[in-house]
Amino acid sequence: MITAEIQRLATSEFVSLYTLDLSGIAPDLPVGEQLLRFTPMVNELGQPIVWQGHVFTPYPIESEGFDVTAQGSPPRPKLRAANLDGVLSDLCLAYNDLVLAKLTRIKTFARFLDAVNFVDGNPEADADQHYPLEVFSIERKTEENDIFIEWELRWPYDLQGVLLPGRPIAQNLCPTLYKSPDCGWVPVEGHYFNQNDQPCSLVDDDCSQALTGCRLRFGAKNSLPFGGFPGAGMVRQ
Repeated sequence: MITAEIQRLATSEFVSLYTLDLSGIAPDLPVGEQLLRFTPMVNELGQPIVWQGHVFTPYPIESEGFDVTAQGSPPRPKLRAANLDGVLSDLCLAYNDLVLAKLTRIKTFARFLDAVNFVDGNPEADADQHYPLEVFSIERKTEENDIFIEWELRWPYDLQGVLLPGRPIAQNLCPTLYKSPDCGWVPVEGHYFNQNDQPCSLVDDDCSQALTGCRLRFGAKNSLPFGGFPGAGMVRQ
């Protein structure tokens, strides 16, 4: 149906909706505040647009640079949002300018919006009729003042400047947070060691982040969740 709408000489109003997912950078926020939905538009009633049952708050925003071509590197779109009451400045200050937050742009037509957006309802409402979702990550903040804040976005397939692997190769240094889910270690009485791999009390228990610290806890002959690259030193330069 959306294909037919695009090909019409007079289409219904084009609608852009945005979601900003902060869960990856702000896990301390209440769950209900980790996903923000907003749009620069209002519905026929002058109220927030409802799409797929979700309310998108009207907010002064501008965006540009989404056009993709077959030449050169992927574009770096920009999003500008009004800095009302300094709310966005507070978020940037608390969460590293929102870098790596996930922004999704939803494109559809007014013809397919939920029935509650219209005075007389909408028999053509269809939540499945939209363009493919466009998902970006916030690359960096490019401008901030009392009026607006601007960010540069990155497409997920934009690999310019990306190094493999995605973190430095350290032979005998584990970057995993001690006792985190990735580490998996649960303190066991009699198996407390400090940062120098020496026996200690529970209060001083901390990992040396070295392979020796991992072996002391999990056993030298067992599978280790070590996050370093012990074999890196075996590669000749």
